[in-house]
Amino acid sequence: MLKLQKYDIQVTYRPGKEMIIADTSSRDPLTETEPEASTAYIDCQVHMIIQNLAISEQKQEEIKKSTKNELSKLQSRIEIGWPENRGDCEIELREYCDVRETLTVDEGLILKSEQVLIPSSMRKEMLEKIHEGH
Repeated sequence: MLKLQKYDIQVTYRPGKEMIIADTSSRDPLTETEPEASTAYIDCQVHMIIQNLAISEQKQEEIKKSTKNELSKLQSRIEIGWPENRGDCEIELREYCDVRETLTVDEGLILKSEQVLIPSSMRKEMLEKIHEGH
């Protein structure tokens, strides 16, 4: 409020029907007309990321196996969809609720955007491999 004291401000009431720009910007945006097209595009992008991973086929298979063993509930939740409310989500999956829109499953791997989600049993090994390059 103190910062505004140096300005000479006049507040004037204007009925909503006269505020055309504000009215249109506050409306819900139109939904996509072709959700299948955007889903197909996303699937293609995810598949491309998997194909270009800088890890061996053998290591990918290990990650897939560990993912199936440790993260099967998360994988299922991603595939069937998330509940509207965070509180309705399984307790062990709540840590993923904030990033749920970025999670996808392809070829047995879970991706967060362009990053492969590494199961906890493999994290130490993967960190060591990353640090070998430094």
